[in-house]
Amino acid sequence: MEKFETKMVKVRDYGELFVANARIDKLAVDRKTLKDQAEQHAVLPGASVTNAVTTTPNPVQLLMAVETEKSERMKRNHNVIISGLPQVHHKADDETFLDFCENHLTLKPKPHSCVRIGRVNDGPRKLKVTFDDDSVVDDLLSSSQLLRESSDFMTKQVYFNRDLTAMEARLAFEARQTRRSSQSRSTAGTCS
Repeated sequence: MEKFETKMVKVRDYGELFVANARIDKLAVDRKTLKDQAEQHAVLPGASVTNAVTTTPNPVQLLMAVETEKSERMKRNHNVIISGLPQVHHKADDETFLDFCENHLTLKPKPHSCVRIGRVNDGPRKLKVTFDDDSVVDDLLSSSQLLRESSDFMTKQVYFNRDLTAMEARLAFEARQTRRSSQSRSTAGTCS
């Protein structure tokens, strides 16, 4: 009887061993999937590209990167980036912004601050406008759709956008590329 009981224990141990091996195999597949996704997406802040490809980020680094991204998004929720708004030399940027809103939009929000960002190129530099409340940003972005219907060419060249983090900007860029490639495939398919 004793021999039978020990064999039963061994069989149960083999079963547990089989389950453990299956779990290890699944973890290895999950690790490879995460590594592939990490290679396709953002490199963690402070990590080099070669280091990110060869090593898997530890959970602490991953959590820190997520928390950094969250706090960055919260800060940028109060900002709007305006491109194409001409810089008037004898007028402050906040006055230029308020005049533009009064003349072309349905609301006239009071900005907390206005700062020109970016390099001086052929066109005007972008204007970063910060508000005290993020609901003002939503209202302003909704109202800015009226600019597309304007008869004035210069007004049509002014664009209001959210202040995106680097990760949000990259994801938006990839989404635009995907949309454009699917549109070009669908138009190529209908033309032939």
